[in-house]
Amino acid sequence: MICVRQLFCFTCLILMISVMSSCAMLTSWQNQKPIRFRAAMTYLADDLLEDIRIDQLLHPKGEMVRIVIEPFSDAHTGDVPRVSRDIEAMLIALGKKAFIITRMTSENLERADYMIRGRIGLEPYKGGKTAAPEKYYHVTASVVKTKTGKSVGHSSAWIADKKPDMTPISFYKDSPVYLKDSQDQDRTAISAETAALLTEAETAYGKREYKKAIALLNRALKRKDGPLIRIYGGLYSANRKLGRQDRAIAAFDKLLAVSVEKYNILTVKFLFNVNSVEFWNDPALREQYKIWLERIGVYFKTHRGCLQILGHCSRSGTETYNKELSHERAVGIQARLRPYFPDVLRRSETVGRGFRETIVGTGTDDWRDAIDRRVEFHIIDCKALSR
Repeated sequence: MICVRQLFCFTCLILMISVMSSCAMLTSWQNQKPIRFRAAMTYLADDLLEDIRIDQLLHPKGEMVRIVIEPFSDAHTGDVPRVSRDIEAMLIALGKKAFIITRMTSENLERADYMIRGRIGLEPYKGGKTAAPEKYYHVTASVVKTKTGKSVGHSSAWIADKKPDMTPISFYKDSPVYLKDSQDQDRTAISAETAALLTEAETAYGKREYKKAIALLNRALKRKDGPLIRIYGGLYSANRKLGRQDRAIAAFDKLLAVSVEKYNILTVKFLFNVNSVEFWNDPALREQYKIWLERIGVYFKTHRGCLQILGHCSRSGTETYNKELSHERAVGIQARLRPYFPDVLRRSETVGRGFRETIVGTGTDDWRDAIDRRVEFHIIDCKALSR
């Protein structure tokens, strides 16, 4: 009896030490300075996997634990960047000796015990000594139980490398829209089952398996929490790749309706060259601008509501110059809409935001901050138009 009691006390002591050690590691980790990518991801992985080990001490499974990884998303646009593949590969390499750890699919998710999901974005690092915080890429991640959705741990890391590959994977690069906070940007807001279908569709699209991507997106579309803007954007791009122009336009029209009627904002990729009112030099985008303008014009020609057309600039140059340039971009889009929406001058207003509402904010004036040189539409009550 004494031996059993001693063994129990010893086990509790070991568990307490493990938990305290983990908490100390987490506190130290949260205060860490930006470090090289590989080292940062190693610490992040160790932190997350340790959270799983501790949870298993409390709730032992008795067999090999299975973990799935959802692609990491861009914290500012909701896209999945290429660097996500590097993060996933490191997590798998570091965890495969102790766990069965794989990229998320619908099949893997059914058997998984835990799911790792996270985001990466350029943010001000406030731990430095300078008055104005310098920006570094910040990765945040969490571990949740797949059966209950309960969080069992989280971690974050600051990356010293200035250029992790934030290029969107092809599914998002080809999308006609970008996402903002008011839209269904955050992948963590949808169920794991829907996220798995979306991940599989993204992978199929990247492999040019467009019919498979369409089938997966249609399955996601039937779910109650389906991220409609992502899905319709994917259906538009995949059908366009297959030469199914009518189906692509139908998907774009549905994307347009959801954006306007659910979110009162339309974020089509009308992007611009640096210091210019000319469209961004991307041939793939340029050939689609006329289609997008036509469909937007047709929609508002037959629907109520008015438009606030907002122009934006990247973060370089003076505030006055950028405010004027951003307004010229908005006026240019308004003029391009007129052939398809004759009443556009009466039912819209143009506003220049300058660089006050950048999404990336690097000021590099290249493809990395192209999304900052944009025009977007807010749907407003016609009585609110400034005359």
